[in-house]
Amino acid sequence: MSMASNKIKMSMVAALAVVLLAGCGSNNSNNAGESSSPATGEGGGTSSAPVEVTMMSPYFYKTAPTHGEVLDGIEKLTNAKITINWVPGGSVYWDKLNVTIASNDLAKVVTGPHPATAQGSVIASAIDSGMFWEIGPYLKDYPNLSRINAQVLENASYKGKLFGLPRNGVLSRNGMIIRKDWLDKLGLEVPQTVEEIEKVAMAFATQDPDGNGKADTIGFATSKSFNGFNEAAVWFGAPNGWGELDGKLAPTYLFPEYLDTLKYFHRLYEAGAINKDFLMIDENQAKDLVYQGKAGLYSNLIEPGLMTTMLQSFPKGSEFVNIGAPEGPDGRRTQSDPGYTLLHYFPKSSVKTEDELKQILGVFDKWSTKEAQNLTHYGIEGKHYELVDGEVHYLDFQALKNETNQNGGLGGDLILKDMLYPEHYNTELEKHGLELQKEDEQYAIANPAWTLVSETYSKLSGTLDPIIEDARNMFVLGELDEAGWNKELEHWRKAGGDKVIEEMNAATGK
Repeated sequence: MSMASNKIKMSMVAALAVVLLAGCGSNNSNNAGESSSPATGEGGGTSSAPVEVTMMSPYFYKTAPTHGEVLDGIEKLTNAKITINWVPGGSVYWDKLNVTIASNDLAKVVTGPHPATAQGSVIASAIDSGMFWEIGPYLKDYPNLSRINAQVLENASYKGKLFGLPRNGVLSRNGMIIRKDWLDKLGLEVPQTVEEIEKVAMAFATQDPDGNGKADTIGFATSKSFNGFNEAAVWFGAPNGWGELDGKLAPTYLFPEYLDTLKYFHRLYEAGAINKDFLMIDENQAKDLVYQGKAGLYSNLIEPGLMTTMLQSFPKGSEFVNIGAPEGPDGRRTQSDPGYTLLHYFPKSSVKTEDELKQILGVFDKWSTKEAQNLTHYGIEGKHYELVDGEVHYLDFQALKNETNQNGGLGGDLILKDMLYPEHYNTELEKHGLELQKEDEQYAIANPAWTLVSETYSKLSGTLDPIIEDARNMFVLGELDEAGWNKELEHWRKAGGDKVIEEMNAATGK
């Protein structure tokens, strides 16, 4: 370190302190999961004063997290004093964020959406005005933050630069749950291809899988939002949202594979393999068709926690299996998620110097060690959980929820969750969901337009989206043919769609 060379004549004790600090500041001797990042002054050692970190973050539980033993432990591990202003998530938080940014009365860390999202326009304006630090160039200097998935960092960028530290998320979590007991009764295997999924859906609708002698079952349950359609389009080779067509970015519905998906679901609908009332029910009602034992397939997130909740509502005596990316015309493909939930931004009005920014980034680096990840997510060992054969068994989950809200609060602020102890699950459905998430990352198709902004779309989405959604639904119902579909695409283009395409391509330089 430079200060060491300037203090050659210092006392032996002081010199030793400098050497120790220099050693703590070096990344070369550290393994992943341990941190000697520049979290506190020059060295980040516990002998220096704690770094002051103020945050504004949303919570998604009935009560806000409290500053208890868990946060005390995090402060000790990161050598920081952390004060979090918890604000109820959803519209309350977005309103608070807008007011706070407008007043420029900001915490040192502000949690917010990506600038390109529906709620992100205020963040985009703030970045464009120079309000937030660009942090991308600094991440390489931190042993844990430098491990953030490259695709996640790309998805979190804005105009080619990274301004927000992405909070933990998953890249792949789309799939389908299927009545395994119905498959067994009909002598069918768990489907692995798009053709096999169609065959199973048809069989569930026509071969009396519940054995009651009535034609009262359906294959695929969906709703007016048509949950699962965009995922299926990716199976068939369409892009995730946007993709390259003739050298330019174009929305998925302009691709021939999207039309193939329309034809696929029209066949299912004609055969009675999709609930006939799908345009008249919402997603909860579609899910009820599964819970009531009327439907055998449902497009769903395959997160273990969600599986745990759904298991409580499945029909008594039923058995389910979940699947991830099936084999399609172009191999196995699935929609990718961005890989993060929200982002932590660092306002220049509160984080006034580059040194202070580095210190706060260092806190998040130390917060990403194995010990800190598990403390934040699972709480205190011996109080909130215990390890049995290397798996987490909760001792007092409710106490943990009350203190941290887990994923809905303090756990959501984690940057990485790649070193968590495995959690014990009681059913194969939950375990398999977690396995599929990891397995399907290699098949996940990213949306290249996640980071792009179209002013026209921001203004006209309420007009443009219904044109496509209505045409999609009419095609599935058989009330619109291919010529009619193409006519509606022209309608979309003239209503502003061509301008959206032009702006999206301009944002990429294409």
